[in-house]
Amino acid sequence: MKFVLTFLAFLLLFACNKADEEEPITFLSDELIVGLSYGECAGDCAFLYLLKDDMAFEDQNIGSVAIEPENLTFSTTPIPNITQERIDSLFSQLPERLDDYETEDFGCPDCGDWGSLHVIRITDSGDYQAYVLDNATENMTASLQPYGRLIQRSLLDFRQ
Repeated sequence: MKFVLTFLAFLLLFACNKADEEEPITFLSDELIVGLSYGECAGDCAFLYLLKDDMAFEDQNIGSVAIEPENLTFSTTPIPNITQERIDSLFSQLPERLDDYETEDFGCPDCGDWGSLHVIRITDSGDYQAYVLDNATENMTASLQPYGRLIQRSLLDFRQ
């Protein structure tokens, strides 16, 4: 009996291998891509902005492109007259617990041809986590609606 208990204790002790656990994703506090895209359109169907170093940079992608950082190019000239408060608010109000949800899509993005909001957080290693939010913010969880509306207001500022 002692042998069985010792064996079970040994098995439990070594069954949990810390090396197999995923490292938590660490996101840079100064790199974020936000934007709006339309699935069924012709021409430039996505309006994306890289937020970095307290500045906003417009995407230079024309036509249909996969909305993944490795497929995107951005202007090297920042958009003029964008307040630092606007950029800071997109970072500071970003819901921290988006990863707690079992989805990366929130609401029903572009279901009624009203577009999808995009949020892409870039990690310090260059990896990213992308989220797609419903542009009809009332279709999202109540806790995410204010951030969706903030993205919408910001996109209007960026496009002026």
